[in-house]
Amino acid sequence: MHEEARAAGAVTTFILGCLAIGLAVLVIFQPPPGAEPAGTVVEVAPTWAPPVDAPVAAAEPGAGISQLVDPEWAASHLSISRANDMLLQDCLAYIDRTFGAGSELATKVTPDFAPFGKRIIRDPGGYYPALTREHVEVVAAEPARVTPAGIVTPDGDLIELDAIVYATGFHLDFLSTMEIRGRDGKLLTEEWAGNDPRAYRGGTVPGFPNLFITSAPNANPSHGAGNNFGIEVAVHYIVECLQLMALRGATTMEVTAQAFDDYVDAIDEAMARTVWCHTPNAHTYYRSGSGRVVVATPYRLVDVWHQHRAPIEEHFHLR
Repeated sequence: MHEEARAAGAVTTFILGCLAIGLAVLVIFQPPPGAEPAGTVVEVAPTWAPPVDAPVAAAEPGAGISQLVDPEWAASHLSISRANDMLLQDCLAYIDRTFGAGSELATKVTPDFAPFGKRIIRDPGGYYPALTREHVEVVAAEPARVTPAGIVTPDGDLIELDAIVYATGFHLDFLSTMEIRGRDGKLLTEEWAGNDPRAYRGGTVPGFPNLFITSAPNANPSHGAGNNFGIEVAVHYIVECLQLMALRGATTMEVTAQAFDDYVDAIDEAMARTVWCHTPNAHTYYRSGSGRVVVATPYRLVDVWHQHRAPIEEHFHLR
């Protein structure tokens, strides 16, 4: 059986080892480093894929946090800091061990941006080794077109296939499929026009009383813990908000415009010092169509935890 996979990120990492077993030919189309995303699809081109047992945080005392930019270091390195470079060297060593330093395959899978510029994926042990099999081919390009017989490469070659697997990322759009109206009938999609969502703690937005969002903009711990941490922190905060409403006899709770603006401004200021703002060539769903980083939080996990222990009452209108 001839099969093709369009590769982009985590899904490919987990399925490729299984797909490579029992197939006559497996062709992976993976856009080269620096490739622009096709249409609204995000997560294209290779990303860093350290082995599952490799550390992804700085282990050396004083090395710093891997996502924070050291401007002096970043000016002369692909990595953004000494801590970030520790991970970069681990990833490069894994590529060299698997494919051979300077080989064609090594070049195809090596990103052109610092680690964490887009979401790190972990190779469970079957991804890179599968690419080295004789019947597996990596095409560093987008498919030119799909025909009844298979896929035509940008060079005009037809690769005959029996099946196509799409593992090409996804389009991120916060709550776009839901009609959420606030005061005076205002739509949340209008407030977040241009796919540029912004929110205060707990996903609260001025003009939308009693709206709380567990997976809110800039609430994802994209540099350490899983999303379960972010959701648990958000749920705790929301319960504390409900408790405050009960204590004050309020039926609505709405963040003030000033608190909202100050919070978003502080996030953007902190975000400017992170890898996600330093690596525009890393096409990632962390950034919205406006170019603003909307998924990740720039703060340490311990700081996020403390920020969400209880609501600051003067930051809300309680009615």
